[in-house]
Amino acid sequence: MKKIKIVVFTGLALMLAVGTILSGCGGGIPTPTKENPLILRWVAAGAAGRGPVWALMEEGKEAIETATGGTVVIELYGEGQLCEAGEIAEAIRTGVADIGWIHPSYTPGLLPKTELIMIPLIWPKGDSLVQFNTEVIAEYLEEEWADAGLMMMFPPQGEIYRQLFSKSPLRSVDDFRGVVVSATSEFECKILDLIGFSAIQTPGAESYVSLEKGVTEAALMFPWAAEMSQYQEVCDYVTMIDFYSNESFIGWAMNPERYEELPSDIRQIVSDELERISIKYYESQGEWDEAAMANFTAGGMEVITLTEEEYALMRQLAEPLIDEWAAEAGTEEAREFADYCLNLRD
Repeated sequence: MKKIKIVVFTGLALMLAVGTILSGCGGGIPTPTKENPLILRWVAAGAAGRGPVWALMEEGKEAIETATGGTVVIELYGEGQLCEAGEIAEAIRTGVADIGWIHPSYTPGLLPKTELIMIPLIWPKGDSLVQFNTEVIAEYLEEEWADAGLMMMFPPQGEIYRQLFSKSPLRSVDDFRGVVVSATSEFECKILDLIGFSAIQTPGAESYVSLEKGVTEAALMFPWAAEMSQYQEVCDYVTMIDFYSNESFIGWAMNPERYEELPSDIRQIVSDELERISIKYYESQGEWDEAAMANFTAGGMEVITLTEEEYALMRQLAEPLIDEWAAEAGTEEAREFADYCLNLRD
C-alpha cells in the first residue's frame, strides 16, 4: 500500500502558519477572503471525473464556493491522487484530507460496529431497515466514528439493493448451489458463499468481461450499474435477491479539529451541503435502478422474484456471520452490541 502523501512543513513555514492562525478570528482560522480563501480538500474512492459520486462532489463544490462567495475553495481528489481508497479514513484523521467518503469495507477493524450492520441479507427490508439504521446510528455509530478520529458529517443510511444477474434462471436457493458469481466486496462474497454460491471478489469494472468470457455465470450488481456495463448483452435473467448493499453504509466524515476551527457560518454551509448531496445520492440511485429495471424488462430480460420463504432461508443461512463477527471481536461489548442489533431487528 502506498504511503499517504503528507506535506512536510519546514520550521519557518510552520511558525508562520501558527502565527497566522493565532492572529485570526472566528473558529480559529483567519477570516477567509477571495484573495486568501480557505481551502478544503475533499477526497473519495473511485476515479476522478467519473461516476455519480464524483458528479455530486462537483455539485457540492460549486454550491459551497457559491454560498461562501468564493472565500472557500474546494479541491476534489479521486482515488490515488491524494491517497488510495483504503487510506481515506487515515487521511482524514491525520489532516491530509479535510472531508472524505468513508466506506467501512475499506477500513477493516477501524469501525467494527459499522461493519456489523453492513452485513447484507441479515437486516429487515423497507421502512423498518431505515428505522433500524437510525436507531443504531443514534445509539452507537457516531460515538464509534468519533473514537476513530472521524467527525460523522452525514450518517450512513439508505435502502439500496444489488440484484443478481445471470445467464441461466436462478429461482431458488437450490439453484444457487455451485454457481460462480462475482461480487465487489469481501462481505458480499462471504454471504454468497454461505447461501450456496461460489463467489469471486471482482472489481465492478471487470464483472462484464468475466461474464462474457465465462469465468463467472452470474454477477451481483446495482441495476443502474449493470445497465451501464451492458449486462443485457450477456445475461438473460435478473433475480430480485434484494441484497442490501454495504454501499448503503457510506457516510461523509471530516477531520474533527478542522471542523471545529471553521467559522460557524462556513461550518453550517458545509454541513448542509453534505447532507443535501447525500440525500440526493440515495434518492437518485433508487430512480436510476427503477429506470434500468424497466429497460431490462422491455429488452426481454426475465425478472425473477424470490418467495418470502426463499428469502427467509437466505437470512437463516447468512446469520452465522453475526456470531462470527462477535467471536472475532472477542469482547463482551461486541456480543452485547450484536444481541442489541438482533433484538431491534426481531
